[in-house]
Amino acid sequence: MVRSLYLDSPSWKCVHEKTAGLSDRWKLRVRGYISPDGQIDRVKLEVKHRRNSKIAKTTAVISAKQYAEIRSTLLSGPAPSEITMANSPQLMEFFRLQRLFCMRPVANIQFRRQALSARTDRTVRITFDDELKAAHGTDLFDEQAHARRLLIGQLSILEVKLEGQMPFWLHHLIRKYQLQTQSVSKYVLGALTLPFGLDHIS
Repeated sequence: MVRSLYLDSPSWKCVHEKTAGLSDRWKLRVRGYISPDGQIDRVKLEVKHRRNSKIAKTTAVISAKQYAEIRSTLLSGPAPSEITMANSPQLMEFFRLQRLFCMRPVANIQFRRQALSARTDRTVRITFDDELKAAHGTDLFDEQAHARRLLIGQLSILEVKLEGQMPFWLHHLIRKYQLQTQSVSKYVLGALTLPFGLDHIS
């Protein structure tokens, strides 16, 4: 299980840029991976940058304890200490953008991910995401009791992630089955589904 806490500006910068189809955009998220016993041991603070069809991520990995220490920063609290930031340019970049655009946590998205990769080719990764649900949240550890399901029935989101050029076998399958690319943003899907999204995003 994966849980992501997404941040956005008061003007819903990330939602509007995605729905407008801007080719160069970025978003901030805090991501945790839930173990079978329900615990989150490590947390990622990510800047996810898309430029046309290419995606790059700047990631800072911290412990759940460290996350607890900087949690108030996500809600307009004091900036993390210099000691916390000193050895992590990625963390500095995350909080630079957060402060510059007044980004605050707005949506908590959770889903189950199954990831596959070939034994001989690690440049291709295929993921299936299901049990997708969203809740209004300001903390990664918020309860999901009132979360809303975002996928109907047994639908899943299939993603093919490539590093470098597309391999021939994948190109062949796309042509054979006439597959079409669809862009699905879990954050935007959740933000537009939740009550606060419908009332405030225009």
